[in-house]
Amino acid sequence: MISVLSLRRLLSVPLLILIATPANAQEAGEETTVSRLIAEKSVWNEYAKARRTFQLNARFESRATQSFRCEQLDLIFRHPASLRLPDRVLRGQRIDILGYFQTDSGRTFFRVVRMQTSETDDELLRRRVRAVADDPEMMLTIAAEYSAEATFYEDDDLRAEISGVRTAAIRLLKESARGDSAALRLLLNRGAGLGISSELTTQLQFEWINSSLQDQSADLKLLQFACRQLNGWDTSTQLSPGIRRQFAESPETTWESAAPGVRRQLHRTLYTAVRSKQLQAELDETGSNGFEIAATARKEIPENTSLIRALEDAQVNWFRSNPAKRTRQELVALCATLNRAKRDDEAMDIRKQWLQTQEGQFGVQSLAGQVRTADEYLFVADQWQDTNAAERGVQLLKAAWETAAKESPGDAAGIATRLKQLGWERFRDRWMNEQQMRAIPRSDVQLAAREGRVVAGMTQDQVTLILGLPTSISRVGSSRSIREFWSYPEAGLVVLLKRNLQTAGQMPTVSGVSRIKP
Repeated sequence: MISVLSLRRLLSVPLLILIATPANAQEAGEETTVSRLIAEKSVWNEYAKARRTFQLNARFESRATQSFRCEQLDLIFRHPASLRLPDRVLRGQRIDILGYFQTDSGRTFFRVVRMQTSETDDELLRRRVRAVADDPEMMLTIAAEYSAEATFYEDDDLRAEISGVRTAAIRLLKESARGDSAALRLLLNRGAGLGISSELTTQLQFEWINSSLQDQSADLKLLQFACRQLNGWDTSTQLSPGIRRQFAESPETTWESAAPGVRRQLHRTLYTAVRSKQLQAELDETGSNGFEIAATARKEIPENTSLIRALEDAQVNWFRSNPAKRTRQELVALCATLNRAKRDDEAMDIRKQWLQTQEGQFGVQSLAGQVRTADEYLFVADQWQDTNAAERGVQLLKAAWETAAKESPGDAAGIATRLKQLGWERFRDRWMNEQQMRAIPRSDVQLAAREGRVVAGMTQDQVTLILGLPTSISRVGSSRSIREFWSYPEAGLVVLLKRNLQTAGQMPTVSGVSRIKP
């Protein structure tokens, strides 16, 4: 008696069934394919008349009592009762068929004289791939053989199997190409045409970009474009300290083990690295365009604060390297950027350095140097409300006035006008500001004369200088003094002047001023 185990072994062997062929049938028929038979459908009747024998390999579709159909073929395969298909034959199983065409009542069919069943394409593919599991190139070759079948039979399951084989093969090839940017790029392009999984495609792209970053001759524009194909590249983020350490040690394994959300963060981190390298390459060797590039970095990759600071520092260092050659506009731009970055003390220090350099460059001994240097101090004072710079600027203008008063009186007048605009007056042989002028009593003769007012103590010449000649003069005298009343109706004033007769040579002086109604 056959044991159950022996029976299972027998059933696992492909079924081969032979029957005697007709006398005129050949032992081996002409090899053909399903697609060829479909193309030759119009001559099937002629094949039947000629009793041509064919052998082909087809995929089982369905069965009847003594016949079956194969996928894609509009043809009935008939077999005698003595020749049977296995009871558990599955749709898609391969059948090697030998037979010939016949006609019956005007219908053409295929008479089977020998057949043998085997596995489905999926099973055959898997078995063959297992035998070469350590040879990815052979795996790809086998997958290519089945690709045409999957297309012909419109077999999505087989397509999935093929994609799985190709994905596994490319993954093996990726391991051997790790760290080699050129090999990874070739593999990425190759995988794109093989329908590998989207996850592996993304991983390949990630590894290729990361490895390319180590190459000084890498096409950064191409890498930037490639980064923008990765989900999450445009979302600013910060990796956790733990992931950051893992990524620094092994970017590839970190990506493989990461959850989808973390992978998106890794994509952004990679994009930031590529964009940072691009921006660093755009920095002029002098550092003079550091602020411009830093502004771009702050807009596109704000998380890279160290790069932004380094770019700004590059322009600061450029400015400090030769402040004498730096313009006012460059100073303004530099300080504005530093102020936005909350580096106010540094901005103030740079302004001081710039002013000291200007002072040393133009000098303060000559009139031209004094005026030019004063202009720079006053510019800084006005731009940043800097009281120290304002004081030094005014001090230099005063010195310039003193120099001009001796060397160029015409220039002295212009300098005096500037000082007056800044709130300074030349009074009693010194420069006084508004506060100091207000401290002088209103009755002060010199101050009144300067302001066009008549006060007690003025001489008649001073009154005439201020108000002109009076309309009328009235005099009242005594043995000791004479009083004169100078009338100025248009000004609404009467000025009283008094002269002491007991003091020889004394000029009349104002003793009072009265207002009169018009």
